[in-house]
Amino acid sequence: MEDPMKWTTDEIVKQLCHFIILYTTAECPVPDQSTCLSLESVIRQQGTTGANLLEDANTEISQVMGRQSYVCIVRLLRSKSTSYQHKIAIKGVQSCQIEDTTAAGEGRKRRRVEPQSIQLSTAPSYARNEREQTWFHLMHWENGNTYSDPEESMDDDEEADEDQDEDDSEEEADEDDDDITEEDAVNPEIPRKGKLSSEEIIRIMNDCIDKYTEDWEPGKDQEEDYITDAAILLENAIRSGQQKLLVTKNQAKIDWLRSRLDATGDRIFAEAWSREEALRRQCRALEETVNQLQEAEWLLAIYQSGAVENRPTSSASVPDIIDLGSGSDSSDDREDIVSVHSPEPKSARPTIEEFVESDLQPTPTRPITVISDNPGQASIRSISEWDWESLIEKKDRKRIVMKVINEMSVEKREMIRTRINNVRKHDLVAEIPACINMFRQSGGTNMKMRGVLPRDLPKIMAFTRLFLCWWLAGNYFDTDAKEWRMEDLAEALDGGSQDRNIFYDWVRHVFNNTFSLESCSKPFAPSQAEIIVISDDED
Repeated sequence: MEDPMKWTTDEIVKQLCHFIILYTTAECPVPDQSTCLSLESVIRQQGTTGANLLEDANTEISQVMGRQSYVCIVRLLRSKSTSYQHKIAIKGVQSCQIEDTTAAGEGRKRRRVEPQSIQLSTAPSYARNEREQTWFHLMHWENGNTYSDPEESMDDDEEADEDQDEDDSEEEADEDDDDITEEDAVNPEIPRKGKLSSEEIIRIMNDCIDKYTEDWEPGKDQEEDYITDAAILLENAIRSGQQKLLVTKNQAKIDWLRSRLDATGDRIFAEAWSREEALRRQCRALEETVNQLQEAEWLLAIYQSGAVENRPTSSASVPDIIDLGSGSDSSDDREDIVSVHSPEPKSARPTIEEFVESDLQPTPTRPITVISDNPGQASIRSISEWDWESLIEKKDRKRIVMKVINEMSVEKREMIRTRINNVRKHDLVAEIPACINMFRQSGGTNMKMRGVLPRDLPKIMAFTRLFLCWWLAGNYFDTDAKEWRMEDLAEALDGGSQDRNIFYDWVRHVFNNTFSLESCSKPFAPSQAEIIVISDDED
């Protein structure tokens, strides 16, 4: 990450309005979409840069974000900015005052210098910044985590005085220990600032994960009607014809959860920790992922097993009842055959035999649908489980676009979101044919569009490639389409095809709902419609 002090307005908009990593790291609430749009408008209107954000008290941004979130984010960025810390550290250094100049007898000039006592501080002394004296006292943190409003704690301001006292900077030193730049986290040769070594951090994180794993059990944190009987789950899967589908879904879920666990662990490890208690408290963020991973592995083991024949089923229990009255001495392995296919007249036991015959008939397999009929009700979780081969075979354009958006990088997804929010529909759809012609003429090299700035070209290309996925019903976001298909597309667009408008409306709907900022912050939460479908499958 570039030094926050050097951020441009676009970078600030991207970090504060399109990404959630700063909010999660600072442990403050993630703003909703309307707040992000208002915040972006204020930042662009003021032309706020990284230096402005870190050095000046911006009341408008504070009002939009909320005072507590604003204070948290600014404090976090200051701790990660080496330029800001260096600037604050050298503010106390002043050049010596030269009073006058005299000439010695030999003509050599002598300067009389008055020594001055200058107090230096290795830790940033925020109190020296005059522009911040009116509001920086709001940045007091109790125990390094909890925000404390001085108006609510007027009777207890000893800790606030210690923050502003240059002679007692113990708390600020602790905060420096808990902060580490991204370069330090990436470069193993740079020693960590925290008191806990890398080995200790890894050991503590593994201890927490092991504890969460041992504490998990089937049905933990689930509803009361959650089925924990492995035999029933496997039988239901086989009878419904969805055993293979459930295996595939849980395999995909396990892969996603493992990558999520690794990413969260990497973020925790990248920080420097001085206290084991604080690290263990932060590791609680891993507990939910560990629980979901254990559940998915447990379900996968059940659905992959083929031992359902060794368990008593409802179909096998009925012939046992029939044999009680028949007095048959047949062996167990022929019990079902004798009882069901006995030549005994139907009139002898019409009701029982009719029930057995219908029960032994294979249950009609329900249509295997990955989600409900309305793709707009799908969640990010279910999208990750969609099968590319099936989507391409059915030419399901809507789901293909959603699948591509889900698999693209966060930077590209947020770039497209910003483009949709800031550029008019007419201009966006008009850029698509021009970009298609550029693809055809350039052959993948020397990409240029007339009247388009180089910085805007990647944004136009990303949106156009997403349209290619829609039009060609495949994953062409990172793959070039064949030349003849591009020619057909260009002719159709020149002929006035309305697909661009339909595509734009769908993408905008998807970004406002399925891939909203709130949904992206909780990518594994199912939608209400999917909760009903999943519950029906497992009953």
